[in-house]
Amino acid sequence: MQNSAIRLTSAANRLDGSAISNISGNQVRIPLKKESLMAAIQVHISVSQVGFTVVPTSVDVRRFLQNVAIETSDGRRVFLTGHQAYDLMRLTADYQPFVSSSLAATSTADFTLQVDHWNHNALHGILAAIPAGDLTTFDLVLDMALDTNNGFIGGTTPGVATYTINARSIGYPDMLLDPKTGLRNAIVGSMRHVDERVMQPGSAGAGTSYDLRLISNNLTRFILLHGFDTAAVAGVNTPSDLVINNVRLTIGGNEKSIQTFTELRKANGNKRGLNVVGFACIDFGDDESGWLDLRGVNEPIISVDIATGAPASYLITLAQDYTKLLK
Repeated sequence: MQNSAIRLTSAANRLDGSAISNISGNQVRIPLKKESLMAAIQVHISVSQVGFTVVPTSVDVRRFLQNVAIETSDGRRVFLTGHQAYDLMRLTADYQPFVSSSLAATSTADFTLQVDHWNHNALHGILAAIPAGDLTTFDLVLDMALDTNNGFIGGTTPGVATYTINARSIGYPDMLLDPKTGLRNAIVGSMRHVDERVMQPGSAGAGTSYDLRLISNNLTRFILLHGFDTAAVAGVNTPSDLVINNVRLTIGGNEKSIQTFTELRKANGNKRGLNVVGFACIDFGDDESGWLDLRGVNEPIISVDIATGAPASYLITLAQDYTKLLK
């Protein structure tokens, strides 16, 4: 964590567990280590799919995952689509996510996804790390894509896809053991970091407006918006910049900001170096003092207007990265 205002001890990187799945749309559950002060999970996924009569033309690794979740005995910490989880990682990553692929009659892909428990690269991010020894359940849950609609794009007659999944935990055990940090009794567990899919409207017709209600009583760091063209290819959600026009934030009926989708995308590029078709984020930065304060407010709403010239049918997804103050 480059921006931490709290001195960190050495991180421990340990293998939690592995799984193999070759059932279309299967759910994979990997129990995670219930020890230490857990900051993140790194998930390495290798995919091999046989039977293509027409070789795929490209790969989008986000499409291999329908849903990504972290479930614990004190509630679900993460519940995102594959697109949301991967693009959220890219917002805060201080590295280039690993991806490799080979496209042929039998196609393969390898990629890594990091799911954060802490607020990665925030000033006081370690305060949201999980003291996992206090939990009875701590699981990574992945819903894999259907074999006919996954990350291999442009191929025909795909056969069975086989996934090999390895999960590794990143933790800071010495932060709980070193009496100089004072963390155990003072500040560990003082924040609860949550990533949650909020709403998914979909319809047809330009000029339509949707009001998407945010989760309140928290400090929000990121609001993630994805737009998809669902008409271009039957049964496929294709990322598109042509779905969303204006994005408004209102709280209690008072408009706080209005930006176009294009303006948000440019801001993400300038600030985070991120340029992803169909994705834009309202970014409140890495200093917690600047995060959107939704404690004690009524009706926090993101309103999106559908652009003129939008696809014949479309899907919009909204996710919220937020932190609750517990102490």
